[in-house]
Amino acid sequence: MSKPVISHRLVVGVAEPDVDTSALSVLWRAYFGGEPPQPPAPTMVREATLTLTRGGHDVFKDRPIFIYVDGEPWGRLRHEQQLSRAIAPGRHTVRAYNTLFSRTLEIDVAPAEQVRLRCGNGFPKAGWLLMMFLHVTYLHVHLEREPATE
Repeated sequence: MSKPVISHRLVVGVAEPDVDTSALSVLWRAYFGGEPPQPPAPTMVREATLTLTRGGHDVFKDRPIFIYVDGEPWGRLRHEQQLSRAIAPGRHTVRAYNTLFSRTLEIDVAPAEQVRLRCGNGFPKAGWLLMMFLHVTYLHVHLEREPATE
């Protein structure tokens, strides 16, 4: 019987440097070769408020108006109702839709601004004539920005 041959290998290695690898910046420099990018400085984003009101010169009070902001449904407005939410500053698209016609309005909102929009249903210019002679008419939607009050 022969004895098994046991070989001993001498592993010659490089001593590990005394580097603290618990910090992410050390690992970043080791992998990418430079300093990690600095995170952007925090900015104070103050939300704005968008308020939609229905009433005033709204001729036809029975038909609801559906409100969409940036394609997201916000709710349904009936006569003398108000809908208000906080929105981020910037450009937004507001759409008022009465299941027949719609009106879209692009608004620019500044930080901490309170934007007020007024909407409603109404007859077209010849609406009263259509109502008198044909006993039927269609309703258009109006959507307008109220002037800012100081």
